This record gives sequence, structure tokens and C-alpha cells, in this order.
Amino acid sequence: MEDLIFTLIILALVAITILPIILVVKVNGLRNRLKEESEKHSEDRLERSREFSQIRDKLTVLSEQVANLAQPQIPEEKEEPPGEVETEIAPPSSEIDETPVDLETPSGVKQYEALDYGSGLETPYEDESSEPAVAPADEKKQEENPDLTGVVSHAYEEKPVEPPSRFELAAKEILGKIWNWIIVGEEHRPTNVSFEYAVATNWLLRIGVMVLVVGIAFFLKYSFEREMIGPIGRVSMSIITGMGLLVAGVRFLEGRYHLFGQGLIGGGLATLYFSVFAATNFYQLMTPYFGFIPMVAITICAGVLAVRFDSILVAVLGIIGGFGTPIMLSTEFVNFPGLFSYMLVLGIGVLGIAIMKNWHLLNYLSFVFTYGLFITALEKYYDKTDFWAVMPFLGAFFILFSTMAFIHHLVNKTPSTLLDILGLLINAAIFYGFSQGLISARYGEEYVAIITLLLAFFYCLHVRLFLEKKLVDRNLLFAFTGLSAFFLTVTMPLVLSREWITVSWALQALVLLWVAGKVRSEFLRLAAYLLYCLVLFRYAFLDLPGNFSGNRIPEDMTLWKYLPELIERLVVFIVPAGSFLGAALLLRKSQSAFATTVSSTNDISEWMQKQRVVKFGFIAAVATAFFYLNLEAYRTLQFIYAPLQLPTMTLIWLAVCALLLAVYKKTESSIFSSFFIFFCGLAAVKLLAFDLLRWDYELAHGYAGAYSIVEGLFRTLDFGMIIAFCGFSYFALLGKKDLRQERAILAVLGLALFFIYATLEIDTLLANFLPGLRAGGVSILWAVFGISFLITGIRKNQSNLRYCGLVLFAVVVAKIFFVDLNKLEQLYRIIAFILLGILILAGSFVYLHYRQAFTNEEGDEEEEKSEIK
Repeated sequence: MEDLIFTLIILALVAITILPIILVVKVNGLRNRLKEESEKHSEDRLERSREFSQIRDKLTVLSEQVANLAQPQIPEEKEEPPGEVETEIAPPSSEIDETPVDLETPSGVKQYEALDYGSGLETPYEDESSEPAVAPADEKKQEENPDLTGVVSHAYEEKPVEPPSRFELAAKEILGKIWNWIIVGEEHRPTNVSFEYAVATNWLLRIGVMVLVVGIAFFLKYSFEREMIGPIGRVSMSIITGMGLLVAGVRFLEGRYHLFGQGLIGGGLATLYFSVFAATNFYQLMTPYFGFIPMVAITICAGVLAVRFDSILVAVLGIIGGFGTPIMLSTEFVNFPGLFSYMLVLGIGVLGIAIMKNWHLLNYLSFVFTYGLFITALEKYYDKTDFWAVMPFLGAFFILFSTMAFIHHLVNKTPSTLLDILGLLINAAIFYGFSQGLISARYGEEYVAIITLLLAFFYCLHVRLFLEKKLVDRNLLFAFTGLSAFFLTVTMPLVLSREWITVSWALQALVLLWVAGKVRSEFLRLAAYLLYCLVLFRYAFLDLPGNFSGNRIPEDMTLWKYLPELIERLVVFIVPAGSFLGAALLLRKSQSAFATTVSSTNDISEWMQKQRVVKFGFIAAVATAFFYLNLEAYRTLQFIYAPLQLPTMTLIWLAVCALLLAVYKKTESSIFSSFFIFFCGLAAVKLLAFDLLRWDYELAHGYAGAYSIVEGLFRTLDFGMIIAFCGFSYFALLGKKDLRQERAILAVLGLALFFIYATLEIDTLLANFLPGLRAGGVSILWAVFGISFLITGIRKNQSNLRYCGLVLFAVVVAKIFFVDLNKLEQLYRIIAFILLGILILAGSFVYLHYRQAFTNEEGDEEEEKSEIK
């Protein structure tokens, strides 16, 4: 019953394989017949179009001759231009039809113009390489009407098509060769062989060899289950059968049946492979160490035969048989060292062939079979003690296929393709994924960093080899460099805690940028830029919110416990800012190169101008430090000494303003001057919108709580720093004639802040110590500001200041009569009115004292008017 089941399975496999082949052959034959009929029809239509073209030419010549005969011949003596030769009109040919033709609308021409050239089948070419013929009549029409020029030839113009890249062409060519070999057994089907013959011979041969090898395997299994023949007899019979197939195949290779010989050799190699495998791992007739000797011999034999006779079929059949042996002879128990050693020997054989032959199909089959068997074997990986029986072989497979991806191009000095780069990436991903699972299960996730460091070092050695040997393969060098940088970047989160990941990436990016300058590599520089983007993203959206969002300091926290945390945060957040600054400084100056540099053929063009990157680096350094220091000052000083909190934050804002001012004075760029004024305005907004809320100012009572001299001093410091900085900046920009508007903004900003500060502080003082004089005291202060504005405006000839003083006097008068009059006590009312009266009279006295200035000004205006007239 089991034999019947095996037979039915084989027949089903054969049917499943043959039926699609028959269908492909039929469809291809039908397609060829349709193609031949279409080509024949196209040739007929082209021939007809040529005949019409000849008829049209003849009719055109005839119409010109008739027109010349109809005109009267007036002899005139004309001087011919130099270089021109008089052409004689040939007499009409006897072959031309003399039927009368309408000269205005020749029917022949009409018929020709009605032809459709859009399909491309009626184009009147003399041959494939000639240009499209343009009739003389069409040329004449084009000369008479320039707008029609190019209309006839427009139908033949082709739109330029962007050529595919070398990567695309190489990958397409390789995939095409693989597909041809799968279908017809060769990379290119011979022109003198039909498609049916190529498909039938190759696939019948492959199926026959497969069925024969499977039959031998079933015989071994059947004899083992029935105990008909001993283990030595079974293995011996299989070896004899394999050797017989090899000998017969070699004899057929030299004749017309060379394809049949290749199939026999492949079947013989497969038979020998699983014979040795069965003797070693199934019957234990020899130890794995002794089993290596015949395995290596068979592998060398397969490689030599495949390369000697240039037969990929021998190599493919040998590989399929070799990797199929563990599948057919599988048991419940897995001998990891024996199985993986056997697979490694097969892979080394494929690597040897890959050095001499660029057979991608063989490499891909070896890759799929190796990792497929590895994954299948891991299903029986129950005991963690088998780690050292599995992990070394996984590393060997990774090195094997990483080398196999480029070894042929390296030896033969040919450029790599997109498929090779994809092979490198897939191989690295598979190895990293499985090694991470194995190591994490045995030792813990932090030990995975050993693998990532080794991978980074492995690919770094490849980059060094490229630079030292001066190899030219840009895409392969990019792949090695990118993989090395990637695994080095992945290492940091595995080794370090969450807080130190950004620091490590920032330092890595800076080192990568330094190395890029030393080896003159734009690709490395681009990798550093991308890593800096990752640093900036993590800094802004993970590190800052994670450390300062909702994390309150415990009440039982002491200063000595808090200091280590503060120092750690300083390092974690200042180092990335310093890295951005270092990158900007590094790009500003030229670096001396190493002895080994990246050639232009192995590199990319400059992705971004260095000047822009330098500006971005400075901005990123200032921005990261600014945000961190503000958050740190707000949190730490609230814990250490709360009154110092807001002035320190204001000092940080002013430091950025001072930096922008210094950069502007050095570069004199209008962009930096605009940024400077904008940031000064933001500092003032921060003072009024944030600091006042933190100082708890209320309109009814002034600053909350009892008046504190210490808090008053810190408020004075908070406002005073911005006011003083505005004054300093105003005088620093006096020599800049094109910055009058900016200086005016600084002056208004400083005076407005001083006015607000003095009003709020006097209001709070009077509310706490002289509440009866509170309303009048503010009015007196405003009057003092008004008289100060008047005096300064008159002395400096600043009309805006004078107008502000007058407006303040008007506001004070209105306030004292409509607001203060009801709030002031009798005594304070008297004092307030008397002082205000004195101040207002002082304003009038000032105007009288400086009357000459106003008179001269009016006289100057009259003089200017008279000059204009």
C-alpha cells in the first residue's frame, strides 16, 4: 500500500510538472504563428505604401512638366549665380501614364495623403535605416507656407525615452538568463532550435533524473524498513549507482547527447551526496569527521565537472540532490553539527564555482536551501545547551553567502548589480534576526551588541579592502559602508541605557563626519547627515519630553542626591549640542586627507552644499542647548532656589540674542538682524506672558503676598537685564545706517518694559506701605515719565518722544480727575495734585526754555519751502 502511495505521488508530481510545460509550448507556438502572420501583413502594407509613394512621385514630376509646357517661353538672358548648375528637365518616361490629370487637385496626391501613417505600417521607407521620404510637392508646400514645415516629418518623430540605469539593465539581464535556463536549459535559446524541442529535451531530462534519484532514495528507505539489505550493502549499491551515472554521463558529454550526459552527471552527484550522508548521519557507518572526506571529494568533483564542461545543469542538479538528501533521509533526531557541516561543505563548493562562473541561479538555490534547512532544523532546537552547536555554523553561513554575493565581481573586476546588493542586505538581515533570537534566549538581549559590533567590524574590513586595493565598485562600497554604519548605530541602544543612546549617536555622527572628510567620501558625509537627523528627532521628541514632562522632584530629595542626576543630564543633553557645533566647525575648515581616499568613481556627488549644512549645524547646536537649558533652569532652580529661576531663564534668552547680534556684526546679514530683533521681541513676550504669571501679579493687590525685598530685587534683575540689553544693543547698532528701524524697535521695547516694570513695582510698594497714595502715586510716576520724554525729545530733537510725553500728560490729567479723585484720601489727594501740577508746569517751562530750538526748526522749514519754490 505504501509503495502504491509513493508511486501515485511521483505520478502526480510528474503530471503537475509536465502539464504546465505542454501548455507553455502550445501557447508559445500559437504566439509565434500570430507573430509571423502579423509580420507578413505588415510587410504587405509596407510594400503597398512604397508603390503609392512611387506613383505620387511620378505624378508630381508629370504635373510640373505639364505646367512648364503650358507657360509661354520668353527668352531672357540671365546671369546665373556662381556655384549653381543649370538642371535640365528629363523628358517624360515612357512608363508614365499619360492620362489627363487635374493640376490643382491631383487624384494621386489626394489618395496618397489619405493614407494613415499613425500605425507605422505604411511608412514609405526605402529600407530600415533610411529617412522617411518627403515628396517634392510637400517640400514645395512647405516653402510656400512656413507654418507647414515639419508637419510631414512630425509623424516620424519619437519622444526621447530615458534609458534605464545600469543596475536595472544588469538585474533584468540576470533574471532573463535565469528564466531562460529554467525553461529551455540555456541562458540563450539557440536560433536554430525550436522552442518545443528545447523545452521538451531539458524538462524530460530533469524530470527523469529527479524520478531516478527519488526512486533510489525510496529503495534505500524500503530496504531499511524491511531489513532486506544491510546498511553497508545499501550504501554500497547507492555509491555504485552514482559512480555508474557519473561515468555514463561523462561519456555522453562529448557527443551529440551532451545534454543527456549533463543530466546523468547531476543525478550521479546527487546519488553520491545522499549515499555519504546516509552512511554518516543515518546509519552511523562512519563518524562525521571521516564523512567529510568523501563529501569534500564529491563537492570538488561536481565543481570541476560543472566548470570544465561549462554546465550549470550539472551544478544545479548536484546542488538539488545534495541539499535534498537531508530532506529525504530526515529523522526525528537532528544532528546539528553533522547536518550543518554537510551544508557548509556544499556551500563552500558553490563558492568555489562562483569565483569562476557568474551563475546567479546556483548561488540563489544554495542560499535558499541552506537557510531553509537551517530554519527547519531550528524547529527541533529545544535545549539551550545546543547554542554552541548552532551559532558558529550560522556565522559561517553568513560569511559564506556574504562573500558569494560579490566574489565573482571582485575577482573578475566586473561591476556588481542590484541583485548582488539585495543579496547582501537579505543575508545580513537573516543572520542578525536569528542570532538575536538565539543570543537573547541564552544570555540576554544586551549580549546581542557583540554580534552588531562584529558585523560593523566585518563590513568595515570590506571598506578598508576597497580603499587599499583601489577597487572600483561604487554601489558595493556604499552597501558595505551603509551596513557598517547601521550595525554600529544599532549597537548603542543595546549597550547603553535609554538616556545615553542619543549621546552615542551624536558622537558616532561626528566621528563619521570626520572620517568622511579624511577619506573624501560624500556618501559617508551623507550617512553622517542622516544620523544627525535621527539624533535631532530623538533629542526633541523622546529625550526632552521623557526627562522634563511631568517628572517632579520628590519632596525627600536632598541636594547631594540630586547633583548626580543633574550632572548626568548635563552630559546627556549638552554632548549632542556640542556634536552639532563640532560638525559645523569641522565642515568650515578643510581637512588633510588620509593616504587611502575614496575615488570619485566610487562616490556620489555632493548632496548638499557645505555652507548650508554649517548654518544648520550652528542653528541645531544653539536650539538644542537653548531648549535644554531653559527646562533645566526651570526645574533645578525651583528645587534649589526659586527666586533665581526666572532671571536665569531670561539670561539664557539674552545669551541667544547676544549670539545673534555678534553673528550679525560679523556677517552683516539682514537675515541675522531680523532674527535678532525677532528673538528680542520673544524675550519681551516671555517676560510679560510667563514671568509675570510666575510672580503672581494681580491688578487689585499688585504682586501677591507681603512685599519681599529679595523678590523685588530678583524682579528688578529679571526686567533690568532685558532693558539693559536693549539699551546696549541700541548703542551697538548706532553706526549702522540701514538699521534705523531696528534701533527704534529696541528703544521702544526698552522704554516700554521699563515703564511697565516701574508702574507695577511702584503700585505694589504703595499698596503694601501707603495704600492711600496708591492711585496718585502711579499718576505721579507717569507724569515723571512724561516730563522725561519731553526733555529728552526736545534735547535730542526726537518728535516721537515729545509726543509720547504729551500723551502721557493727557492720560495723567484724565486719570487724576476721573479715577484718582475718588480713591485718594484727603491728605494724599492734596499731595498728589500739588506734585502733578508742579510736573505739568515743569513741562510747560521746558518748552519755554527750549523755544529757540522750535523757532529754528520752523525757520528751517520755511527756508526749505522757499528753496523748493
